[in-house]
Amino acid sequence: MRWEARSNQRELGVGARLCIYGTPQIAGQPAPTLIGDQEVHIDVAGRSWIAAEIRGAKADAAILVLPNGEQYQMSPRRQEELGSSFHMRSMHSQDWIVRSQVVPTAK
Repeated sequence: MRWEARSNQRELGVGARLCIYGTPQIAGQPAPTLIGDQEVHIDVAGRSWIAAEIRGAKADAAILVLPNGEQYQMSPRRQEELGSSFHMRSMHSQDWIVRSQVVPTAK
């Protein structure tokens, strides 16, 4: 399974909303679960695709790592929050929101 995401925002950063989905999906199968470390291809506002990483994904949190090395904490959209506005009609998907930037600590 390959993971893809769509965002209607021109830049990815704090506050960005991503519609994340696994592809391909076969009708009748359970929704795929985003767990662990995964590569994700992100459609940024329909203008470009970037290859990013998702690290340490769990049901309630994950780290998004962009190609420039920036890291962001994200979590699934809560019921009272606005979503990504993407509706994947025939596919299971989940909206995630970038909550904060992660500043790596020096070792």
